[in-house]
Amino acid sequence: MRNNTCKVCFKEFEPRAGKLYCSNACKQKAFADNKLQSESREEKDKETTLIKKQMEFNFKEYQEYIIKYPESIENFQLYCFFRKNLTGNPSIEEINNYINSFSKNWWMNFWHEENNPVYKKFKEFEAKFFSDDVSVYFLSRAVQNKSDN
Repeated sequence: MRNNTCKVCFKEFEPRAGKLYCSNACKQKAFADNKLQSESREEKDKETTLIKKQMEFNFKEYQEYIIKYPESIENFQLYCFFRKNLTGNPSIEEINNYINSFSKNWWMNFWHEENNPVYKKFKEFEAKFFSDDVSVYFLSRAVQNKSDN
C-alpha cells in the first residue's frame, strides 16, 4: 500500500512508492523540524547528564573525610551540599579547605537563621537528596566498574 497523505501538511497527493510528502517544500520542512527536534533532544540529554554528574556522591570519600577530620561535618547531606560545588576529583584536604573557608559567623547564621538564603538552598538540596535525583556510591567508581565487568 502506498502513502497518499503528506506527513507535513496532510494534503492528499497521487501515491508514489516511498514518497511521504506532497512537495519538496514539505520535505524540507520535515527535515528542518526533525533536525530541530534532534538538537532539542541532544540539549536535554546534555542537561540531564550535567545534573546527574552534579548529583553523584561517594560515601567512601565522606568516610575518609570524617576519619581525617573528625571534628568537621558529621552530616552526610551537609557534606554533599558543599561537595556538589567542587568539580573534578579534589583531594580530601581540598574539600576540607573549601568547607573551612566559611567563617564561624557564616556557620552561625547558616544554622540559626531560617530566612538565610543559603539555609533555604540547603533545605531544597536536602529534599532533592532524598529523591531519585541523587546517586550515592558506596565504593569508589573504579571499584564498582571492575566488579560490574
